[in-house]
Amino acid sequence: MSGAAQPETPYQPPREVRDARPVVILWFRVYAGMMALLSVAMLIVGAQASASLVLLTSAPLAALFAVAAFIPFKPWGWSLGLVAIVLGLASLAVPFAIPLFILWFRPTVKAAFARL
Repeated sequence: MSGAAQPETPYQPPREVRDARPVVILWFRVYAGMMALLSVAMLIVGAQASASLVLLTSAPLAALFAVAAFIPFKPWGWSLGLVAIVLGLASLAVPFAIPLFILWFRPTVKAAFARL
């Protein structure tokens, strides 16, 4: 063994840091936040118009979507997200809810919420 030993270079991590979670979860959080804001707006309109039916429906929806926007990555969080998406299917948000509904059942999304 002639010559000097070459020094080992330390491991260099990749320069890009990528989140392993599917991007549909980010889009779901945006969707839930927007639905919460719309529900709060309907709550305000219902209060000004003294429309009790609007108040009775928009208050729980505002709460549900507000909680859904910040769901943790737990198995019940996936279920709550599914409920929020299904409620969007019955509203004017259906163009946004359909792709979310389709992508919500992907194995990578279920794995992010420990549903597999």
